[in-house]
Amino acid sequence: MNKSKAISIFMIIIMIFTQKLIPSAAAVDEDSNKGDLSWGSDSVQLNEGDLFETTLDILHPIQKIQVKIPNGLSISLQQMKEDKRNEHVQFNWDAFSSTVTISSLKGEGEEKAIGNVFMVFKLSKASTYSLTAEAVIENTMVQSPPLVINVEKKKEETELNKETAELKLNEGKKLARIKQQMVQNSTFKALSTQSEDVGTIVSSWSEFIQALADPAVHVISLSQSISKGFGISLGTYRRDITINGEWSYD
Repeated sequence: MNKSKAISIFMIIIMIFTQKLIPSAAAVDEDSNKGDLSWGSDSVQLNEGDLFETTLDILHPIQKIQVKIPNGLSISLQQMKEDKRNEHVQFNWDAFSSTVTISSLKGEGEEKAIGNVFMVFKLSKASTYSLTAEAVIENTMVQSPPLVINVEKKKEETELNKETAELKLNEGKKLARIKQQMVQNSTFKALSTQSEDVGTIVSSWSEFIQALADPAVHVISLSQSISKGFGISLGTYRRDITINGEWSYD
């Protein structure tokens, strides 16, 4: 074997050995970021108005983490601050950007590594939300896998709204029938009253006497004021008679 072939074989061996021991830069970044930030669960199904508790798991010492809270969710900062599981961290809320910043508390001369952070959310509105935590690790931005929260309206509330709507519809139908019946009754009563009050209409004394003598007539209405004059005198009538109008027995 000559000298050039020996050098080539030696270089090939060195390259193979180097590739096995030293991974690529992309592999280093992928391995270093893998699992640095993760939620306690991937997705959850909850109801509107519920409180949702979870953890943000940090496996790498991080100075601060930011979580943007989408509209429709609210974060229970006071409860999180008072929980003993969060004694190693502090929370700062930025209302303008709806972002909570989680940072480690400083120990004696050095920062404590962040471990698990206990977090509480209130689900104010039915929708689908995605939560992502961000942090900078060794000058590299790292994101957690998204936590998907599916929020539905409470079944009890939905059923109650449906029953209420049906009840209102039925009440509306009943009320419409009652109103229609009242109108019909009023019309019938008006027609009946009109017929009963008018009875037999007369315009002279003679017609008046004829109506009085008719046993089928119980109501007499005078179209004008009349008087006996030289007409026939009144007789005796044994029935109830209603007389509408003015008349005189002169």
